[in-house]
Amino acid sequence: MKKETIKTVIIVADISSVLILAYIVMKTYLNDYTCFKIFDMFLTVIPLLIIRIGEMLLERYK
Repeated sequence: MKKETIKTVIIVADISSVLILAYIVMKTYLNDYTCFKIFDMFLTVIPLLIIRIGEMLLERYK
């Protein structure tokens, strides 16, 4: 695996962790809104999947 690909995976994982932090902040302050609860699963699952795939790629090509 090229170094550029590893850098890309790390950048995507960093962005995903920022998304998770933003999700936690939004959930604390916007818990009453029903439209926010629709995006609840997507905001949680997708960044976690991206981070997990990135970790697997980094472990595989170390």
